[in-house]
Amino acid sequence: MSFERESDLSLQQEASASGHGSVNQAGRDIIIIEAASRTRTPDASVPAGQPIDQITDPYALEVHRAISVESAKGRGELPELPVYIEREHDRQLREVVQQAVDGASRFALLVGESSTGKTRACWEAVQALPSSWRLWHPLDPTPAEAALEILDGIGPRSVLWLNEAQHYLLPPGSSLGEQVAARLRALLWDSTQAPVLVLGTLWPGYWTTLTLPPTPGTPDPHAQARALVTGCNIAVPESFTDRALADLRAAGERDPRLAQAAEHAEQRRITQHLAAAPALLDRYFNASPATKAVIRVAMDARRLGHGLALPASLLKEAAPGYITDLHRDQAGTDWWEQALAYATVSLHGARGPLTRLRPTSEEDGFHESHYQLADYLEQHARTHHRFHVPPASFWEAALRTPRPDNLHALAHAAERRWRNRQAAQLYLKAADAGDATALVGLADLIRGRAFSIKIDGPPKHLPAVTDWQRDLEDSDRLFLQAAEAGVAEALKMLADGRSSEEWGMLGLDYDIEGIERLYRQAAEAGVAEALIDLGALQSEVGDKEEAARTFRQAAESGDAEGLVRLANLRMSAGDEEDVERLLRQAADAGHTGAMMTLAFRRKQGGDLEEAERLYEEGTAAGDTFAMRLLVDMRQAAGDLEGAERVYLQSADAGNVGALRRAVGLREKAGDSEGAERLGQQAFEKGVTDGLLVLAELRHRAGYSRDAERLYLQTISAGDTTAMRQLADIRQAAGDLEGAERLYLQAGNAGNAYALGILAGLREQAGDLEEAEHLARQAIALGPEFGPTIPKRLLDWGVYGLEPDGRASAPWSINDLKGGA
Repeated sequence: MSFERESDLSLQQEASASGHGSVNQAGRDIIIIEAASRTRTPDASVPAGQPIDQITDPYALEVHRAISVESAKGRGELPELPVYIEREHDRQLREVVQQAVDGASRFALLVGESSTGKTRACWEAVQALPSSWRLWHPLDPTPAEAALEILDGIGPRSVLWLNEAQHYLLPPGSSLGEQVAARLRALLWDSTQAPVLVLGTLWPGYWTTLTLPPTPGTPDPHAQARALVTGCNIAVPESFTDRALADLRAAGERDPRLAQAAEHAEQRRITQHLAAAPALLDRYFNASPATKAVIRVAMDARRLGHGLALPASLLKEAAPGYITDLHRDQAGTDWWEQALAYATVSLHGARGPLTRLRPTSEEDGFHESHYQLADYLEQHARTHHRFHVPPASFWEAALRTPRPDNLHALAHAAERRWRNRQAAQLYLKAADAGDATALVGLADLIRGRAFSIKIDGPPKHLPAVTDWQRDLEDSDRLFLQAAEAGVAEALKMLADGRSSEEWGMLGLDYDIEGIERLYRQAAEAGVAEALIDLGALQSEVGDKEEAARTFRQAAESGDAEGLVRLANLRMSAGDEEDVERLLRQAADAGHTGAMMTLAFRRKQGGDLEEAERLYEEGTAAGDTFAMRLLVDMRQAAGDLEGAERVYLQSADAGNVGALRRAVGLREKAGDSEGAERLGQQAFEKGVTDGLLVLAELRHRAGYSRDAERLYLQTISAGDTTAMRQLADIRQAAGDLEGAERLYLQAGNAGNAYALGILAGLREQAGDLEEAEHLARQAIALGPEFGPTIPKRLLDWGVYGLEPDGRASAPWSINDLKGGA
């Protein structure tokens, strides 16, 4: 189902190019009329997008509407958009666009807070493109799905418009973001499709999520996205410089909107004033309790992963839980109508807190109005409400949300906040609505609980709980239901669990024959990795011959990992000639691990030239291990300049870790001034890792004052890792007060790990109440891999917490189904 605020470009494209419908506007409501079928098959003969010179509506590309003011007498009607004031980020963006015009594929990602002018800057930039260029803004059915659908149809001289890139690279509860990122990287590297210009915008919080390297030993959920965006960012400041203000005042003589902004905007926040951002906050803070509750529901829904279109029923049914009994009694019978009238009114010509949307048709159960939250309020919520877990009314209303993708996203958000019962209910509802992958999420949750109860013992507050076997049976049944519904990955996950170390710790026998059967079924259903896991299992139990057959089958199906595993078996058998042949085949297929093994063998055999060539090939393919080995070779040969060049080239290709290593290489070589210069250059582009590693090295070398200076500079950019590391240093030095202050600063900025450490310190000091409070805050942040909280509180995670923070009573899948 599609919703839009304005006459949306992508829908207009469909209406004109593919005959799927038309777009009409009636007052504040946007009515989108669709044909009966929404199924589209990309036509390779028709280039994606619209000719650039036919795109004349900036609002279709989500440029903010500006405030309206009366035009001075004799000036005539004001243009649709205010006169544009160019700033430093515009000059940087213009260089990227020119490189694309000159024939190179480029990606520019404008990073800044809401309403800072990111989208308008992109709009101004594409005005300079020749008329032979085309622009595509993928939106329907979801941004990420639309992007994947059309990327193969993108031809030379195309602009891919990714406004609010989090919808493409961070879709909640889904791996689509990594798929989009990988496809975009391939598109940008493919010279046959050049030139392509990808323009995106992103809030700093999302930028941090995408670019922050994972903790060693943990999964890396954003590896492709991090490689894509690093080095492509252009910072968009919140406020105007002196020069920009002077230009603004001069332009204000022609445009009274700019004159008003110059006179009334606070702290030089001109673009925010033009987009009515301060008025939005005033409107929200001055709302009645019932109206504010409706807006709060919208805020919570969006920050927890619900799509842009918020059902009226969700807002209405959840709102009562956000206000007191007294306020509920004082609200009139028409409180809902009054709330909508207040929240949807425009502010000086710009949108109010909520914008009414209408469903495109009545298919899939969409029989009600929907609303979109102003993005400035969404960003406000993500910062100021990050420790808030919605009340029970929110989760109960969410269960009646019709779209399975929204149900799944909210389930994932609930699980990350240890609201396990609510997560399980939402997973079940999503499955009932047609999302079989939700069964996998639920099965994994329940299996994890079974492992925890049996291996770690029952929760201290529930010593009689022994239902781990029932949970295990429930999780098995859910995995199989998902597989029957077409989610082949569920078979592999079931086999993974039954062959895991935890399974043995339960005291259960390994059913090798049954596990092999599951892996085989998964492979037959298209899960390529299942054959590798099956072969590894066969090899582990000693059936080398059968393992070899399985790895060969994987290789024949196109998985080069099968060749590498087969080579390992041949190596154990001493068949060096076959090992060499298999590794070469895998390397030719692009397997960087095979390249590295070949390179090591060449190096051991004295063929340094070929070893270096293979390391270079692996580095170009993005293999960080190959990069480090190549640097080691050049360092050993005394070529420090060549070693650094490897890191810098890799950093330019998006490898943040390479930048850290380049800074470290200069520092260790004694070029402290050059190391800091390189780190500062990266810092000015929004990459803090260079200065962070420099701070770490100088602290270890005993230069405490210089290290603290660098840590504080990195902290000034909001780097919570720097806050935590400096806190660790102060704690080790005995400055517990200073350490706690920094841990709290990092926690308030969204670092759950820092809050967990602080909770532990408070517990050690005997302040158990504050320790629990901090632990609850860490959990409320919803960290991907769970916060580090005091051990005695980990029992909360078994059955989870209720919305109000109480530990949940035991519950089972059967209980939830009975109450559904």
